[in-house]
Amino acid sequence: MEEAVSVKGLRLMAMAISLVAVLILGTLAYSGFQEFNYVTQDLGQQGLGGSMVFNATHISIADLDLENRGLYPIALALDADLTVEGFSIGSSSLGPLTIPPGSRSRIDFNLPVQFSQAFSDPVVLSKILFNGTSMDLRIDVAGGMHPFLNAKVSGTLNNTVGPVLDGFNLRIQSPTLHNETHVKVPLTIGFTNNSPIPLDATFSARIISTPTMVAVGSYGFGSTRILADPGQSYQETVDIFLRTDAVAQGVYVAELELSGQGFTYSWRQDFRGE
Repeated sequence: MEEAVSVKGLRLMAMAISLVAVLILGTLAYSGFQEFNYVTQDLGQQGLGGSMVFNATHISIADLDLENRGLYPIALALDADLTVEGFSIGSSSLGPLTIPPGSRSRIDFNLPVQFSQAFSDPVVLSKILFNGTSMDLRIDVAGGMHPFLNAKVSGTLNNTVGPVLDGFNLRIQSPTLHNETHVKVPLTIGFTNNSPIPLDATFSARIISTPTMVAVGSYGFGSTRILADPGQSYQETVDIFLRTDAVAQGVYVAELELSGQGFTYSWRQDFRGE
């Protein structure tokens, strides 16, 4: 099973910081030996610690621990950029952070995430909603030891993020009489949110074709608010009020719309009425 993006992102950052420490300190005799031993042995067994949280609003890294066992101060700077299908959705920088000899430093890093630019492209938005997307986290770690040298290590974490509306489906339930001209038809929607993006949007369904009313028109409408957290299997019923003469067994066509969080997406979908 593929590792979570937070686990792989934390490992990537830890490796980059560790390699910078080796490159800087590995050229100096005693100081280099001390730090090289720390990075290759101690970190190999214990790692840099820390925790990483990734969601729709930010990437947060807390309590990443680095010790300077050398004789000279180390300066570290960190840059990170997050993209979805080539669209930048967040970037942030940290430092330079100076770690004196014989000292430890705790690194906390926050990268705000904003999906609005990716949402503005209909092709990318469709992938985010239904197909899943490619998300890349690039990390650049630069370090220096005054007055000797500088080093820089870059790495990119490639991760596939699942769709917001994974397995989206519609099911029409048995109609009940509403009045002399219309019936109430419960329309059940279902999906699993397999993305890190919590969904808070208005869903609407307009029936534009029925087994007895094949010509495109407006034969019934309903809407509801959808709140679906990452990882949640969601099901909701929307009441559609249809003309009595439009209801029959066969294929219905609905014009669907999802609107909220800075985007509006419309599509058509067929479903069967029993």
